[in-house]
Amino acid sequence: MIKISKLADYAIPIVHALMPETESLSAAKIAKKTLIPEPTVSKILKLLTDADLLVSIQGPKGGYQLAKSAEKISVAELITAIDGKPALTECCKTAYDCARDSVCRQQSNWKKINDLVFAVLEGVSLEDMKV
Repeated sequence: MIKISKLADYAIPIVHALMPETESLSAAKIAKKTLIPEPTVSKILKLLTDADLLVSIQGPKGGYQLAKSAEKISVAELITAIDGKPALTECCKTAYDCARDSVCRQQSNWKKINDLVFAVLEGVSLEDMKV
């Protein structure tokens, strides 16, 4: 079963709260709009800002805005910003060292499947996820 974290799941409505990109919103306003606890919203906003998906604007009219349009941000980018690159199995992780590497016949197929799933996530934008 493929499962994203609750934080990655929450990131989608948080980003949707910032659409359309007409004004900056504070973490408190986003929390109120999405009904997600403010500490959780703040944590997600920091991760998305660190990944250059959001910009943080200081000052009295400050807050957060999308760094680019929602059509140009993929679900893959969002998940990767929160959870790291998705991996269906342990052997699909970039820095995974397995004692069975030399005898495993499934690893290459799992990596192909993982790459296909990631490509699908790359093909879905946050605009596409808008309800």
